[in-house]
Amino acid sequence: EDVSSFEITDWIKTPGYTGNMMVRQLTNKLDNAKELTMDDLMVAKEVLRRKFIVGLLGQKVESWNRFKKLFSDSWELYGLENSDCEEKKLNWGWKNQNHIRPMIDFSVVNSMQKDDPSIIDLETFNEIAKPNQLDMMLFEYAQYLFWEQRVLF
Repeated sequence: EDVSSFEITDWIKTPGYTGNMMVRQLTNKLDNAKELTMDDLMVAKEVLRRKFIVGLLGQKVESWNRFKKLFSDSWELYGLENSDCEEKKLNWGWKNQNHIRPMIDFSVVNSMQKDDPSIIDLETFNEIAKPNQLDMMLFEYAQYLFWEQRVLF
């Protein structure tokens, strides 16, 4: 089957698609036949809180600085300290450089109304979000956790 013309919503509808993959990974419930519960979400949140330092693309400089501080010994040991390289990676090589263009445009109701194929319209967003509700909630928590963790750095 030619998948080159598949949209993300086509992929979600395939039998091989597994929703809520982050919650599944963090709770070790990888079997798609097993339904996840709110308890699983709570376990995933706790694992995230206890075991991870959260980085966000929208806060890439802050995230990078946190990782650098956390791994400072390795950074120096392997000669990773290069401010020119960091400047280029953090600010030059990214689409739209320092700001993140919204990839989801809720003012565009469906795919027939959009001119830019990189924009996700509301209808598509809802189709993606529906089988991934727990991951969506986990991401909201990760964003909260990002700011909570600032006291560690």
